Amino acid sequence: MQDDKTGELYSSKFQFHVIELSKLKSTKGKARKQELYRWAKLISASTWEEVREESEGNHYMEKVRDEMIKMSRDESERYLYLREQMAIRDKVSQLRSAENRGRREGRKEGRKQGEVLKLITMVKKKIENGDSVAKIADDLLEDADVIEKIYDIVKEN
Repeated sequence: MQDDKTGELYSSKFQFHVIELSKLKSTKGKARKQELYRWAKLISASTWEEVREESEGNHYMEKVRDEMIKMSRDESERYLYLREQMAIRDKVSQLRSAENRGRREGRKEGRKQGEVLKLITMVKKKIENGDSVAKIADDLLEDADVIEKIYDIVKEN
């Protein structure tokens, strides 16, 4: 599964479970002991007492409970909460975009450096073969001034 906008892969270990909350009451045996069952019970709780009971003792469920309480407050607080969450998601998205942009620029710069090193290597080999600046520039289809600068540096070293 991947992000539609960025193409970033979420995880190769991503799991998706479909739970019919209306069938929770008919769950029996081992299934009732599974963590997934507790999460389903938490999600389907109809009273705050049930939410408290199901979340008790599980750090992650307690955090979800706290978020549920924040979201259930009056409308203005819920609006502020949702705006805060949207701002956080926007910031994360901006950071990912900046990181991806930086990687693209880094790869572009690396390719440029690779091309320059390749050109220097080819010029050096042609100098070793006794070729002139004009011949090297003609062979490599490069500007003679560029080849001359490389030629001078190679000759000095």
